[in-house]
Amino acid sequence: MEKYLSQKKLCKLTGLKNSQIDYLVRDEIIPCFRFGKRVQRQFPKEAIEIIKKRQEKLNINHEH
Repeated sequence: MEKYLSQKKLCKLTGLKNSQIDYLVRDEIIPCFRFGKRVQRQFPKEAIEIIKKRQEKLNINHEH
């Protein structure tokens, strides 16, 4: 089993676009590992749960 997720796989699992993942990384909302230029970002599996919790929180706020 993979230890880390690629950005492509993270997008597929969460339904987010690359630009949305970039925003979450830039604002340090989800952890990201990057091993140099031109090397694909890698995310820990916990990133999925962090994103799902954030999506739930945002959906609740938009319903009011």
